[in-house]
Amino acid sequence: MSDVFQHAKPDGDPDWDDGAPNFARMWEEVFDLARFHRGSGFRIKERRPGQDWGPSITLGEAGERLARKIINTPDGIVFELKSEADPNWSRILRRKEVASTGEKIVEWVEERIGVPYRLGFAGPNFYDCSGLTLRVHAVQAGLELPHRALLQHNLFRGGVPGFTLIDRAQVKRGDMIFTNRDEHVILYYGEYRGVECCIDTEPSDTLAPWGGMLGTGIRIRPMTGNYYNAWSRVGGIGRIISVNGAP
Repeated sequence: MSDVFQHAKPDGDPDWDDGAPNFARMWEEVFDLARFHRGSGFRIKERRPGQDWGPSITLGEAGERLARKIINTPDGIVFELKSEADPNWSRILRRKEVASTGEKIVEWVEERIGVPYRLGFAGPNFYDCSGLTLRVHAVQAGLELPHRALLQHNLFRGGVPGFTLIDRAQVKRGDMIFTNRDEHVILYYGEYRGVECCIDTEPSDTLAPWGGMLGTGIRIRPMTGNYYNAWSRVGGIGRIISVNGAP
């Protein structure tokens, strides 16, 4: 989960903006909206029954006080800022915990547990490994990835803006892990029943009686050691900044 800082007009059912990753970024927008009242008085209150407006303060002081209040209060509590010079202008602000894009990516794949593996396919009825990462990033993040684990890994190794290689200690849910000399790509799932796991689509590591591998499909698997997903076989871990933020 991650926090976003949002503001909106207080009339009726608030139409919250998409949000900023920190208070400073959000305050830049609110300050710009209120700048015509710079030097005039402003008041703040927590927006719930029984709360009174605070003392008259400058816009700069309002920013400092709101930063302390919003950052240090529980998720979702709303504060209102109003202008004394213009009774028709006010803004409500809050910090809200939301699922990161990385979380949404994992959840999207998790909902498709059991969809069959088929080499060369990118869904919706079949996926190979890079077809799955291609599809989920297109749907959940609006990104276009190539359809091969090697080519996807090259985005991170080639210095493409927004694609960066990370260490194992930095890995988050939804990061991409490349294994077996780029033969396979998996998504980091996090802990599942106390064990570090990935989520991906792959043929089984069990040999079929007729030779080759048994087709299995999308599943959650521990990173404890098999042909397809084991930390010992990892050749690189990739973070897309727009998905999980800068490492």
